[in-house]
Amino acid sequence: MSRTKTRRPRTTRPELHPVPATTPAPLPTRDHGFIAEAAIRAYYVARLHGLPVERIRDWTPTAGGEATTSRGPYGTLTHTPGAGHPFQANIPCATGAAHTYPIRHGGDLRAAEQHAAACTSRHGAPTVLHLTDGLHRATASAADTQKLSAADIADGLTARAAADNDQPKEHPQP
Repeated sequence: MSRTKTRRPRTTRPELHPVPATTPAPLPTRDHGFIAEAAIRAYYVARLHGLPVERIRDWTPTAGGEATTSRGPYGTLTHTPGAGHPFQANIPCATGAAHTYPIRHGGDLRAAEQHAAACTSRHGAPTVLHLTDGLHRATASAADTQKLSAADIADGLTARAAADNDQPKEHPQP
């Protein structure tokens, strides 16, 4: 037997033509809906305690393991796991301040909202309040003062120094 190979006829390769580069259309993307554990925990604990919560996605986790949800005009509700009271509500009152209430169940939340709505105490920015209080005090103290001459001031200092009979004390020995 002979071992000869049969040759195939040589074929020419097809001629390649450059094709303009096209970018394919991007694939549609979906929101994967990542929900943090803190948000899930806060939602279920709120439901167990009878609080009016709508969706898990309404809860936003914080760095400390807490979760917060905004309640529109009723302020915010924060879930703190492991605390004596599971929720804390910050509710704005009619005068502009935010009141903080511990919340254990839906009744506490309703009572806190009613208390904040009925608040009539004076609130405002502390700097403004301190400034107005300081002005009232300055006006009152200016009316109570009188002008003193330099001689009257010197006499007052001399009398004060003479009345000061504190003597230095010796250190106690051990």
